[in-house]
Amino acid sequence: MPGLYTGDFAAAKIFLGLAFTGFSLFWTGMAWWITGQAGLPLLFRLFPLFGVPFVLIGLRILGVGGVWRAYERRYTWYTLTNRRAFIATALPLLKRSLKSWPIAPTTEIEFDGNTPGTLIFAYENRGQHGKTPKPIGFIRLPDPLPVLRLMHQTRKRQMI
Repeated sequence: MPGLYTGDFAAAKIFLGLAFTGFSLFWTGMAWWITGQAGLPLLFRLFPLFGVPFVLIGLRILGVGGVWRAYERRYTWYTLTNRRAFIATALPLLKRSLKSWPIAPTTEIEFDGNTPGTLIFAYENRGQHGKTPKPIGFIRLPDPLPVLRLMHQTRKRQMI
């Protein structure tokens, strides 16, 4: 289900993100202003660029990731067959992707119990050295219970 989801934003993270982003913007702006004086070597004029990563980190803490997830959901489609779950993504100006995961008898299906609801059926390793598991599933389905029943039926059929 597209749209912003308040679960993607936490109040404490927003306050921390505002403080971090605000300070890093202030620092970068002041560094830009100070090094903008005439006669400084090129190396000194590049100094404000060191603040850009901190601005980006602050924006991430602030919740830009939640906005990105909402945008991504808008261009994502889910399909369930009698053997596999498919997730197709077609973000404008970016590469299209189609990935699939088997629904086997051993597949664990996690349901968050909400409406709209999320069904997680796999994990991918990501992060440094692949240690951070990323949940894979059908995110914010408007009516998740029929899909959950179909997934359980698919698992049972695979046992036979």
